[in-house]
Amino acid sequence: MPNLGNNILDESWRRVDYTPVRALRALFPFSDKSKWIVMIWGYMDETGHSKDERQRFNGMAGLIAPADHWEQFERDWKRTLRKAHVPYFHMKDFEHSEKAAQSTKSKNPFKGWKPADKERLFAKLLKHMQDAHAFPLGASLCMDDFRRLTPAQQAMFDDPYYMGFCSTLAYASGFLDKVGAASTERAAIIFDNQVEFRHRALEFFEKAYNQESFIKRRINSPNFGDMREVVPLQAADIVAYELYKEHDRRLYRPDDPIRNGYHVLLGMGQTLGFPPLFRFRSAKDLHEDVKAIEAEHRRIAYWRKRKAAKSKQSEGSG
Repeated sequence: MPNLGNNILDESWRRVDYTPVRALRALFPFSDKSKWIVMIWGYMDETGHSKDERQRFNGMAGLIAPADHWEQFERDWKRTLRKAHVPYFHMKDFEHSEKAAQSTKSKNPFKGWKPADKERLFAKLLKHMQDAHAFPLGASLCMDDFRRLTPAQQAMFDDPYYMGFCSTLAYASGFLDKVGAASTERAAIIFDNQVEFRHRALEFFEKAYNQESFIKRRINSPNFGDMREVVPLQAADIVAYELYKEHDRRLYRPDDPIRNGYHVLLGMGQTLGFPPLFRFRSAKDLHEDVKAIEAEHRRIAYWRKRKAAKSKQSEGSG
């Protein structure tokens, strides 16, 4: 049989059963030779809505890789978790396993695990992410910095999540440009199906699509998946968690060493020829954004005034 590429009659498709990641190919036209998929996890510092005063950070982060890379990754990841008797990987459970040991009702799959066993499993999962040649990207915002803005300045940003949303999609678009992807190649965006984000993500995309040219050029409408089924989202969860912890370290514990997970993510980007596209938005960044928005508002107001005066003048001369 001739090589049919991505055709479902290809022998490689016959040997592998249906999987959620394989099904994501349907998001692309059959004629597309390259199918880039971005797995994104939004994080909220485990405290809920951005208006929650307890929240210290929020952001979005994830990984971009070709669809066929994600398929092999899915098989390897599932195999490793199956051997470890773990149904799916969630960083919150993994990091809080010691606390779970104190509860008789906890269903944390890592409850009772020894630190050395956890380290070995985490190293294997990070290796799968490296082998997939996935590129990490994301943006993080310190909510203390955001709350120091005046109410009027905060209103300029609509929602803190929107900044992370636009930055992450911009980085995905920029990545395709950096690797020399054809101008017609686009990326499919898969968000974890978190209640907090699903509705807002759709609103954010519509707003960004109307305002940002790179969205129209490179990014398809977002889709959503359950991280227990779409396993690359479990890897995106790791990226988001490590980004959050690194931002926390930089601001509040600068003398602490960089976590190994974040160090591995840096290496993943450098393997592809450039550092990960991570942004730790600072107070200075926010104030520069405020100045830019205010300048844009003044520009719009000026031209509206000019237009109104010209219209009035035309009416008077008529």
